[in-house]
Amino acid sequence: MTKTAQTGQQDQKQRHFVITSKEDALLFCKDCSQTIDAMIHLIERETMHLQKMNIAEAELLHSEKDELASMLHQKISFFRENGRFIHLFAPDALRSLSNRHKHLQKVINSNMELLDALNSSFESLMRKTMKHVPSENAEIPTYSDDATLSEPADDMPFMINRNA
Repeated sequence: MTKTAQTGQQDQKQRHFVITSKEDALLFCKDCSQTIDAMIHLIERETMHLQKMNIAEAELLHSEKDELASMLHQKISFFRENGRFIHLFAPDALRSLSNRHKHLQKVINSNMELLDALNSSFESLMRKTMKHVPSENAEIPTYSDDATLSEPADDMPFMINRNA
């Protein structure tokens, strides 16, 4: 059986699974907590690589991060369907899970702030560099809608074509 077929069967089993006991609720909370902890650890590793400007190492974590995010999304979908039963059977485990999720949100926000700062620095550096680099198109004027010469706006996002 292929991995995709196995995953599809597991997804189907999970969709039909319902929390019917305290053990089920505790097992779900433990499993979800482990996934959240793995995501926290991975994002902290990515943040560490980014802080050290080791962008290539941070990029290598994307496939693992995508996989964990997908797993977490499945668990959250399952929780939406069974949350009332989990709350009924394991309220303490649910509170603990909620605290882990809040910590994950803080780690994600910290990572996003760093990514935003790096992106701003990169754009600023590229704009300053481009002002000093002669361009093949340097003498071609750019016109606005009202047919007047226009300068490129400094606040426009800088874009890179990775396919070129």
